[in-house]
Amino acid sequence: MHRRKFLKTLSAATSGALLSPLAGFSAAAQSSGSLAMLTATAPPDLVCHLYYYAEMLGFYKELGLNFRVTPVANDPTALRGVLAGEGDIGWCGALTTLQALRTGAAIKVLSSFVPLLDYKMVGRKTIASMKDLAGQPVAVSQVGAVSQIVPKIMIEADGGDVGKVQWVSAGGGPNRFQALVAGRVAAAPLNALHGNLAAQMTDKFHVIATADKALPDFLYTLDIVPTKVVETKKGELQAFLRGTRKASQWASENVKEAAALSKKILPDVDLKELEGALGDFAKNNYWSRTGEVATKAWTYTTEALVKSGELANAPALDQVVAKL
Repeated sequence: MHRRKFLKTLSAATSGALLSPLAGFSAAAQSSGSLAMLTATAPPDLVCHLYYYAEMLGFYKELGLNFRVTPVANDPTALRGVLAGEGDIGWCGALTTLQALRTGAAIKVLSSFVPLLDYKMVGRKTIASMKDLAGQPVAVSQVGAVSQIVPKIMIEADGGDVGKVQWVSAGGGPNRFQALVAGRVAAAPLNALHGNLAAQMTDKFHVIATADKALPDFLYTLDIVPTKVVETKKGELQAFLRGTRKASQWASENVKEAAALSKKILPDVDLKELEGALGDFAKNNYWSRTGEVATKAWTYTTEALVKSGELANAPALDQVVAKL
């Protein structure tokens, strides 16, 4: 979707017409502050919609928080925007965050409400396992991105030779899906929506493996904040955590209603497809109810990235977590 058209649609979606699901909730408190968030996909990937739900349903506002969420192109853009003061919080990939922390970026890790990978490795039916991708063209967003790093780790874990994989930079999820369907690649890591669509083409494709099962402790995304924001907006950040926790629970318990909101965000996506993907999220407890970054997941992720050569080293979690 064209970015300008999308932003116009999103503005309409967050209007008061969608606040009816708030019936029964407490009235909004007097505003105590504001936060701006940047999410690292545009249009917003379904996995980050819980932040939009919290805004659309007034969960932040009822806690006295004026909140604005804006989609940007990718992880590096979100990171740069937060460091430049264009946002107080960035929803950003763990890999990009760790690379920034290693270079001394003045950021802290606040939370992780989207800790699990949602990639499905979908490929031709002749490819039985991840190790069989050796010698095959595989679509990724770009070389070095998480959509390449995760399949690399999965292939290595399955005993495959990643040096023989032909990595094809195809762009975002829709582009990778199109490359697979058009026959330009043999496989691709696809998110919940496009992974389900490709898997339905049972005469051509099947799910080779799912990242959340192959790498259950690999951190997907983190909510990051500049050190200065941690020091000056503790109350606002606490309200953000409370509102997002509420949105996580609400979305898991109200799949159809959540899908209707996501349809406002992604009007070009079929409602039934949204319901199906969100139903899977609810069934698998995909979104964290607490936002807590698990030490086990942090350790596994950093060690896996160091082993794969993506990081030289990484800090311990207690050195970079935001203390409110």
